Amino acid sequence: MDAIKEKYDAKKTVGADGEPKVRKPREPKPPKEPKKPKKEPKDDEVDEVRFA
Repeated sequence: MDAIKEKYDAKKTVGADGEPKVRKPREPKPPKEPKKPKKEPKDDEVDEVRFA
């Protein structure tokens, strides 16, 4: 069992060419478009809701 575990640990830390594995940074995702409200409330509608 120890031999298997050693093999597994060695695979985790060292790449195929003997170099330690280094994670490649991901390409940054493009910024998401902000969601637009379906309907723009009118000013008096907003006030009615706020103070109702």
